[in-house]
Amino acid sequence: MRSTLCALAIVSAGAALLSSTTAIAQTAPGPTALEPLRVTVVRRVVVVLPACAEQGPFDGPGVVRQLGTELVEDGIERVEAIESADESPALARVSFDLASCAADVTQVMVIVDDLATRKNVRRSVDVSDVRGAVRTRALALAIAELLRASFSELAMSDAPPPAVGVPSVVRDAMRTRLRGRVADTTPRPVAPIAPIAPVVPRPEPVFAHRLGAAIDARSAAIGPIAVGARFTYELTAVRWTRSTLSLRLDIGGAVATMSDPFGAVWLPIVTGGAGALFETRVGESLEAGIGGRIEGGAVWIVPRPAIEGVSAIETVHASLALGALATMRARISARGWMGIELELGAAPVGPVVLAREGAVDRVIGGSVGATAAARINAGVRF
Repeated sequence: MRSTLCALAIVSAGAALLSSTTAIAQTAPGPTALEPLRVTVVRRVVVVLPACAEQGPFDGPGVVRQLGTELVEDGIERVEAIESADESPALARVSFDLASCAADVTQVMVIVDDLATRKNVRRSVDVSDVRGAVRTRALALAIAELLRASFSELAMSDAPPPAVGVPSVVRDAMRTRLRGRVADTTPRPVAPIAPIAPVVPRPEPVFAHRLGAAIDARSAAIGPIAVGARFTYELTAVRWTRSTLSLRLDIGGAVATMSDPFGAVWLPIVTGGAGALFETRVGESLEAGIGGRIEGGAVWIVPRPAIEGVSAIETVHASLALGALATMRARISARGWMGIELELGAAPVGPVVLAREGAVDRVIGGSVGATAAARINAGVRF
């Protein structure tokens, strides 16, 4: 009897233990696999353009398009222009630091925030000798080379983990470029190179326009100083690296007076001129120039006798002058300029007759001699 009771107790205890074990297995969570770290893989570069990109020193949308074409072979799928507040994922973020928005700016600072290698790099690009589409192409190439130099760290085994997912195609492109650079440094026998003639900058045709107005003060051989105004138009026809050749037209007038014991003479002058001007840049915003000019027009001689009994003789003389110019101009805004101009030359002046007393003319001036002029001018270019 006792043995039977012991057996029943053992069976009951086993059943209870089995029941509790099953309950634990049903309620306790089982082991789960670790979820992989999610990193956004991107194949794009973004560009923050300056506010004046379309009207300023370079064509911003054009730079973005050219840069996209350059980076295709490096595995970059898209290059996009964004607003400065846009924080969407990208392999790199390109921005610019400009000293001014003037069209003739000489330096553009390119800034690259490289999220693929967690660093910031920058480079100052000299654009003083390129314009228009050539400047757009040069900037795109400079940015592409700066990005490649920064991305080259991706080809190293000990590179720090990126802040964004870097596609394998980009890493492979960087490894290929790195192998190419190493191969290029292998010494090779070099054949003798024939002397190369120096490269002379070739003038490029480029058309720009300037309109100006000047206060004109001049003195001719007859002595008095004539003061007036002059308006100019210039066409820049040829450009070198730092110099330009412009053709020039101008028109203006001035008034001078002469005095004599017999009275006074008014001398209104109206002339037009044409010439050429060679200018070169001597600073960030200064240009110095030399040139030649020919001027033709008319001088009215209007006597005002002060003695009774003499008759006034009004005459008109043709005016022709040749002169040499020296100029200095400064840029005062994106399109505005101011300057000074000096001119030395020679001109014939007909006899200045104040009055006629009987058959005798009272001549108080007129000869062939030196002329000098000084002008303060200002204007715009377009």
